[in-house]
Amino acid sequence: MRRFLLAFLLVFVSVPTLEADAIVFVYHRFNDTKHQSTSISNKKLRADFQYLKDNGYSVVKLSELAEILKSRRPIPPKTVALTIDDGYRSFYTNGLPIFKEFGYPFTLYVYTKATEKKYRDYMTWDELKETTSYGELGLHSFDHPHLTYLGNEQIVDDTKKASQLFEKRMGFHPASYAYRYG
Repeated sequence: MRRFLLAFLLVFVSVPTLEADAIVFVYHRFNDTKHQSTSISNKKLRADFQYLKDNGYSVVKLSELAEILKSRRPIPPKTVALTIDDGYRSFYTNGLPIFKEFGYPFTLYVYTKATEKKYRDYMTWDELKETTSYGELGLHSFDHPHLTYLGNEQIVDDTKKASQLFEKRMGFHPASYAYRYG
């Protein structure tokens, strides 16, 4: 599995012919005062999005950026991708309305066990389905382990379990995978 991920990174990241860069933002929680170290306020998010809009940035899905890299085309100037890890409910209640307001796509990485077991702080499968109208979903593991401490077999098992559950609940295969602590 680690070899696969290394190959993935080499294909999508190590492209020497490109002369432009893209910025990828990673968010977790939105307007969540209980977890301030991993949360962005609605006011700050709106101000950041307004800055992107006012300064001519193009916000794309991460899959679009990956496609540009894979095809070895130059990345257009001022390209930005927005990602969200874990599927916290605060994205659905606080962040998503601002993404919709600005029309910005995103890639949301789902911690499947938390969703399946209906952990209070996580989005439901129905909420995740609704978000696919505005962005794309990817996989963020089943057990949410620190993957760099696991062996290949454990990583493959966790990923298979997450992928199978995701496909069962969502009806499609996730397009990408956010490697935890990678």
